[in-house]
Amino acid sequence: MPNINIARYFPEAEIIVNMSAEDLAIPMLKALRVYDSSFRHFEAIMLPGNFQPGEHKRTILMLMTEAFEVLKSLRFVVPCPPDLHDYVSPDSIRYIVSYSGKEVDLDTEFSQSLHASVLHEDLIHPAIKIRAYPTFLRGDYETAVLLAMKKIEVSVREASKQEATLVGVNLMRKAFRSESNLIPDDMISAERQALCELFSGAMGYLRNSTGHRDIDVDCQESARVLCFASFLLTTLDKLVSEIS
Repeated sequence: MPNINIARYFPEAEIIVNMSAEDLAIPMLKALRVYDSSFRHFEAIMLPGNFQPGEHKRTILMLMTEAFEVLKSLRFVVPCPPDLHDYVSPDSIRYIVSYSGKEVDLDTEFSQSLHASVLHEDLIHPAIKIRAYPTFLRGDYETAVLLAMKKIEVSVREASKQEATLVGVNLMRKAFRSESNLIPDDMISAERQALCELFSGAMGYLRNSTGHRDIDVDCQESARVLCFASFLLTTLDKLVSEIS
């Protein structure tokens, strides 16, 4: 297989050094798509002779190595099956662009695949999956957090049959008070109080911060909040099922 012409698909060296491995994975996949044959790892990350990064050589090679690992983690690049290639050595691994790697829309679907690899939808409560997960996949992390916490607020209000004007921390404190219809009769006082503080703290810290000012939320932080919100909603579901 001929060397992949990196320079044809990649920007200048000064731009590459400021890119993330995830961003760099897109032009790398464009280059790899050109070839239908299998390739070795070093052929995907080596610099061709006409690409002269100068002092940035080490940085770019490391970024390209990380970009290749991103493609592998997304299963856009996979080991080539031995029956599809005449291996010189059984220990020599060759790679090939997968079907999904060939078909993914690099302008839209690639970023969604990256986000989904951070937060798998199986971890998400069905209500969060409908309300917040699509926003998370689009990369709007702050709004995804806001939507998830809003869903908790609405769900607690409905389950506890509280008035629409009761919101936030005050809603949680009233919904999880000792005489609330959300609390099973056999729940001990300490656990009820802890449950109240858990939901109240989520409202006070996560719901209020995203609802009243702009905050900087990255992908992983948003994913953690969506998982936490899913835990809270699952807990609420269990309470409702126990008292019904």
